[in-house]
Amino acid sequence: MKKSVKQITLGIFLVSSFCGNSQTIVDTFDGSGAPDASKWTYANPYSDSNVYQGGGYLNLLNRGTLFSKDEFGSYIEISGSMKFTGSSKDNIRLFLRTDKYMTPSNASSQLTHGIQIGFAPGYGAGISEFYGFPAGSDKPSDPDGWEPLAATSGSGYFSMNVEETFKVTDDGYTINLFLRDMVNPVATANSTLRYGGFFAIQNREGGLGGSWESDGSNVAINSLTIVPEPSAISLLAIGLGGLAMIRRRRS
Repeated sequence: MKKSVKQITLGIFLVSSFCGNSQTIVDTFDGSGAPDASKWTYANPYSDSNVYQGGGYLNLLNRGTLFSKDEFGSYIEISGSMKFTGSSKDNIRLFLRTDKYMTPSNASSQLTHGIQIGFAPGYGAGISEFYGFPAGSDKPSDPDGWEPLAATSGSGYFSMNVEETFKVTDDGYTINLFLRDMVNPVATANSTLRYGGFFAIQNREGGLGGSWESDGSNVAINSLTIVPEPSAISLLAIGLGGLAMIRRRRS
């Protein structure tokens, strides 16, 4: 298999709430070597896979995969911008609600559980459920192990070397995908499928043109923002604060 390289520039903001206080984690991957272990874990499924920082990028080599270190709750919002700078066969996959399980290296070596948001030039974008694809299904009624839920209309939605903005919202049931227009979604799907709460980004060469290999492909992602749901304690604090304000006004 030829090496598929994705160079990813990420400005990542993880905002979590506890007792009404917000903690913001920013990582622009300006360092070198492995990603910050306090924020990320990663997987190198093949002997020539790699996930490393260099030149202001996060590089994902040959299906290298980056995971959030921590899990998120039932609500998550992801937004940012990206462009394809290498092969038109290439694609990149964002996973929500995943448990980080990957098929073994003698199979396909890809994430196989969760909600997948896929982007590819010349093919568009879409939302799918993954429940065992491609090495076996957790649903006896669907031996393929995956189910496409929604897709953008038409092909070639992404042009090479053109940066596009995107956003994904997931409230635990409805997943919305926005491209360019951050108000009107281009695809909406409903699913209760959930294996875990991790977020992942995976390098995945595309299958357009009858080949699953792409040589020297690059994808650049900028200013990726991840906002998880407020904690229950935070929501309770907000609610109590609102009640206190009402009581003050009445008095």
